[in-house]
Amino acid sequence: MPAYSQGAEGSPSIAVATPTASPTPMLTPTPTRSATPTPTPKPPWQFGSATLSIPAAGVNQSITPYTQADIDANGGVEPPDMAAISWDTTIPGSKLSVTTTNTIYLYGHSWIEPAVFNDVWKLQPGAAASITSTAADGSVEVLDFVMNEPTFTVMKPDFDSDARVTPVDRCRLVVVSCYRPDGYDPQSKTVENVVAIFQRPACG
Repeated sequence: MPAYSQGAEGSPSIAVATPTASPTPMLTPTPTRSATPTPTPKPPWQFGSATLSIPAAGVNQSITPYTQADIDANGGVEPPDMAAISWDTTIPGSKLSVTTTNTIYLYGHSWIEPAVFNDVWKLQPGAAASITSTAADGSVEVLDFVMNEPTFTVMKPDFDSDARVTPVDRCRLVVVSCYRPDGYDPQSKTVENVVAIFQRPACG
């Protein structure tokens, strides 16, 4: 209760209580949240260079892309020389990478003189193959394969429709060459292909 005091005119005056200031509440600062960085998506795989190794056939050779323009110019896949291994890039989804979504098809010559796939026809189940692939961005992958079935031959006109050759399979490598049995006239064009099919074991 405020006390009364005597004013100058003798009339009582009311002592006014001094209001007590209410404390200003302390505001808790809202922490500044750092923006979550958006991961940079990896660019799509692009070919840089690659090598095929099949020790049992004496193969350790670089792979070169074979394009639709090459096929059009040559009437099919025709590796440019006896040492060349040509990768058919016209197969949708086929890449020399674990990201491939389709079969990898590699072609090379057989001949009476040294040629890259001369001994492919001799391969037996259990033979190993590997592709060491360097992408355009410098990243390196190694794809390991094992041959589960013997090689076989197919008439060239039937190759594109042969059910053993054509399945879409991202875990598969198909190695193709001309078939030249012993005694075959080297001046005659071959009419058959020899095919070796490999599978990637660690591929689900």
